[in-house]
Amino acid sequence: MTSPSASRRTALLLVDHGSRLAEANRVLEDIAEALRKERRFDYVATAHMDLARPTVAEGLRQCLESGAEEIVVAPCFLVPGRHSAADIPRLVAEATPAGCKPRIAIAEPLGAHRGVIEAVAARAKEALGSECDL
Repeated sequence: MTSPSASRRTALLLVDHGSRLAEANRVLEDIAEALRKERRFDYVATAHMDLARPTVAEGLRQCLESGAEEIVVAPCFLVPGRHSAADIPRLVAEATPAGCKPRIAIAEPLGAHRGVIEAVAARAKEALGSECDL
């Protein structure tokens, strides 16, 4: 496995808001499955802040039970806001057992990362059809 810290077992916890629509929640699981196939992390889990399961506490517990020595919590939000700045850190803190040994880091939201910009451009091109030279 190729993990962010080569000698440590690393888990990734993807967190979104959550939806009452199963197909909306499925997108996060699809992203997780793609990351699992790439084997960039030793373990990949998903969690929803609200309206669906697994909860952040359940996702964090899965990561801990996987034997992770470090956990990256990745908010799946485009812009920084209350959820990524306050709610997710609070939910993670509430769910972290006392004396927890694994290091837990919370990533920044996706923002204007080059990959997001490329994805937006690709989606725009798709919307216009294959004749577009963007």
